[in-house]
Amino acid sequence: MKQFYVKMNETAKHIGLGKGTNFAISHGMHHDRNYSTALDVATLTWHAMKTHQMFCSVINTKKYECSSRIIHGHVYKWENTNLMLWESSK
Repeated sequence: MKQFYVKMNETAKHIGLGKGTNFAISHGMHHDRNYSTALDVATLTWHAMKTHQMFCSVINTKKYECSSRIIHGHVYKWENTNLMLWESSK
């Protein structure tokens, strides 16, 4: 696992994130040495949108449903809470 967050920090530096960003654990949950600035989060998002078409598709999806592979008949439903996405279609 350590190699993954080391690679995350290398990539962050490569795409221009500043010293205000550090990854210390790969799963993204709280860790005292995980931190970032608003500018770096925006830069990372811009980079992801520019280089990963699937990321753009996911963040532009208003609603999504899929059937559980474990619980027969159960359907998981997600609704994007980004108000800018919902307001842009008015």
